[in-house]
Amino acid sequence: ALFASTFWRPAQGLVRALSALMITTVAAYAAWTNADVGAPLDTRSLSLSILAAGLLFPFSASAMLALSAAVLAFYFVAASSAVEAAPEAIAGGTFFLVGASVLATIAALLSSRLREREFRARHQTEALLRNMLPEAIVARLMKEGGSVADRHAEATVMFADIVGFTSMSA
Repeated sequence: ALFASTFWRPAQGLVRALSALMITTVAAYAAWTNADVGAPLDTRSLSLSILAAGLLFPFSASAMLALSAAVLAFYFVAASSAVEAAPEAIAGGTFFLVGASVLATIAALLSSRLREREFRARHQTEALLRNMLPEAIVARLMKEGGSVADRHAEATVMFADIVGFTSMSA
């Protein structure tokens, strides 16, 4: 998902949608499985899924907030249907989930800003190269990278001096 959304722009929307669907499915499964067992609700798996989404997947801050809200909604629905859900346990779980959501949203905000800066820098570099070099050389640089200098067996170098240029320019 990271590779596709970073290097292949047309796939970004699809990758983000599939990632969000996968994470909400995992969160729903974890919440309902825990509630069906009848054990006290455990928020570790839900917190981990929120943190993993914010740190590993290319979500914007608003998408991360929406995803966190969906996971919290699953938690509250599962908590209301759990048999032995004490109010203190639900409050503690809510605290950890909200904390994980805040951290994940901050991580998503910072990583999306970094991706945007990298994209702009790449675009500006390409535009600068296109202004200074012939199109064939720019195409080779973008394709091959590194040095694209051609080898010439013989070359002529000319040095010139304009008489009085230093005093004229001063």
